[in-house]
Amino acid sequence: MKTHIVSNNRRSSITFLAALVLLPGCLLFAQATPPIAQPGKYAGHVITGDLVRDGIVNMTQLASAPPAPASKAGTEIHPNRRPVLRPPVRDSGAVIDRMPAAPLAPAVGPTPNFRGFTGLTHLDQRNARGGNQFSTEPPDQGLAVGNGLILEAINSALNVYDTNGIQLLVRPVALSEFFGLPAGINRTTGVFGVFPGDPVALFDPETQRWFVAAWAQLNTTTGVPLRQSRLYLAVSQTDDPTGDYFIYVLNTTQANNPDRGGPRIPDFPHFAVDHYGLYISINEFNITPEGTFDGFIDAAILAISKQALINGSGGPFPPVVRFPLPFLSGFEFTIFPAYTPPGGGPLLANGGTQFFVSSHFVTTTEHTLAIWALTNTRSLNFPLPDL
Repeated sequence: MKTHIVSNNRRSSITFLAALVLLPGCLLFAQATPPIAQPGKYAGHVITGDLVRDGIVNMTQLASAPPAPASKAGTEIHPNRRPVLRPPVRDSGAVIDRMPAAPLAPAVGPTPNFRGFTGLTHLDQRNARGGNQFSTEPPDQGLAVGNGLILEAINSALNVYDTNGIQLLVRPVALSEFFGLPAGINRTTGVFGVFPGDPVALFDPETQRWFVAAWAQLNTTTGVPLRQSRLYLAVSQTDDPTGDYFIYVLNTTQANNPDRGGPRIPDFPHFAVDHYGLYISINEFNITPEGTFDGFIDAAILAISKQALINGSGGPFPPVVRFPLPFLSGFEFTIFPAYTPPGGGPLLANGGTQFFVSSHFVTTTEHTLAIWALTNTRSLNFPLPDL
């Protein structure tokens, strides 16, 4: 694919488009800093056979089933605590002073009235699945809105509401039961299961489908962490978020990549869709022999055929295209895929285009953004995508 990088009015051809943007309040500071390295060329690798369809679940049936009995036995916090996960960052001093902000332009139309409601609470999450959960914080939220309905996922549970805050499920559903996994902990026997987290959710107006994703590090039944990780993905079969979902599992342990980074986790996933594909960005960190996390490997973007996921395909098709992004320029960390704004449509130019954005992550006073573009996304509908 052919794209361009834009920096200081100079253009050069690369695999992704990356436009360096100086935030207005940091313009004076930026003029005094050394030139920022430009992201290099990145190529994708097709992963076949690692994405497996793992059954079908019905959200309403899960919520209506009686929860398993539980006691108060077992630890409250999962023993495998996670450290702060980020690349090496150089402390460059206090946060820079911002330039005075320009006055806000007058509103063109009347300001809409704000209204909201209480969604999932910590108690909801902890008591999901009969209380066979751990207490987790901070509240990582995934939120999807469409057709007057809201799907919310926080840490370890999810729920569905209408826009008035009326709960449409009998009870919140634990992520572990949604993805067909054993409970995080059985508080009667003390047996550990799988504890997925970092959930994200979206509604695709074009196909009227709901998507939910989360990841987990696997462990033994006694809670010993393993050097294995999985990314879990759910795709609704209709426009009803309380109905049937295809469940997919992606083995993310090795990522089939020659970077020799070893077993890894797909931390902080975020996703978006265009006309052709689903795109998941992750930060990959090494899993040590002791099962802890130590060392940033790279950021990565996973691209999968949207239509194949909706159709319920698995196994060797649809293939997953993985773009590893080594931390070379400082922009290769937490790369967010762009959402299509309400009323907008997908970009079909260049065979389909999906944009991403990231910030420079080298010092504590960074102030620039990079815009990335992935092109020829329509090729995801073929056995050998050419992105």
